[in-house]
Amino acid sequence: DAYTRTISGALAALLAGSYAAYHNAAVPDAHSLAVLEQFDRAIRADPTALHALREDDKNVAYTQMIMLGMQLMASAMKNENGGGADEISRQREAGQRNLEDILSVPAGQVRIGRKGLAVR
Repeated sequence: DAYTRTISGALAALLAGSYAAYHNAAVPDAHSLAVLEQFDRAIRADPTALHALREDDKNVAYTQMIMLGMQLMASAMKNENGGGADEISRQREAGQRNLEDILSVPAGQVRIGRKGLAVR
């Protein structure tokens, strides 16, 4: 359904934004789309956790993931060509924290590419 794809998009935005912030480099749209499609397939295959959430919780989670993901991506794009060291350090720490909290692996092991998200 459309809502599953929206949650997939919000999660993809948060992970791509966090990855961009961690690496201080924008993630190409095609790579972000690959992550969205990857999570869309996973949620459709096992929607149990998504359906267990209350509608209000889904809406809050969606809004927070989209906002934070876009903020981190914008920060990375702004700083990619030279930002202040303190600002880049804070941005990197935020990206690292999100990646590690969500994926439960060290941020340095996360890769986003044309096939989506992978952990090595």
